[in-house]
Amino acid sequence: MLCIRLFTVAVFLISMSGCAINERTEPLAPTFIEDAPIESKVVGIPFLHSWIAPHDQPLPYKSIYIKPVRTDLIPNEMWRQSKGLAVSSEEEFQKDVAVIARYFRIRLISELNATQTKRFAIVETPDKDSLILEIAITELVLSEPLIRAAALAAPFPGVDLALSAISDPYVSFAARFTSQDGSKLVATVADRRFPPIRLIDLNKLRARSSAREIIANWAKQLAQAIQLDEFEKVQRNSWFSILPW
Repeated sequence: MLCIRLFTVAVFLISMSGCAINERTEPLAPTFIEDAPIESKVVGIPFLHSWIAPHDQPLPYKSIYIKPVRTDLIPNEMWRQSKGLAVSSEEEFQKDVAVIARYFRIRLISELNATQTKRFAIVETPDKDSLILEIAITELVLSEPLIRAAALAAPFPGVDLALSAISDPYVSFAARFTSQDGSKLVATVADRRFPPIRLIDLNKLRARSSAREIIANWAKQLAQAIQLDEFEKVQRNSWFSILPW
């Protein structure tokens, strides 16, 4: 009887749309970072893509200005991958996207201010000595709370882990560091990330919580990379967590 139930659940999961296996292995698109080699990866920077323009002298910038996070590069039809009880229309999806974008900027500024070593001052109005950071969210899939709640209620273990293998929320971002007038590209970073794998993930019971968790980790790592001298090694967060949040 247990084998029959497991087989039924497996068939149900495989039949669901939005397979996450492809997204986990799909290479990053050069969206928003077309001027840099997408395959570049700087040792010590914990993102799938990182590139720093060659320079012989220390960077001349004394402050950094964080632009509002862009969301216009998310593919138009991507909202359908988040469609469900919590997100029933493109309008609702765009509202969630706007909230997440604001959170990204606020959290990054907070992390920059919290670092002990302040290589750059954080400013609200850039000047000629400012480094400009422009971030774009390029992919976003929200969690489906109803499906996750059903997985938690299943009478046998492993359903949520199996579900995560084929349908999971995720976020991608790309960022450009430029001179104040935009004439010089200083560095680029980009990443795609999923929530840590957990035996039980309570974050997925809320549509935006997993995305917020991912962005909070990005903000901390970006802040450390920015404020440390010449992008010293920053540790990437573990892909596995025993905590349910």
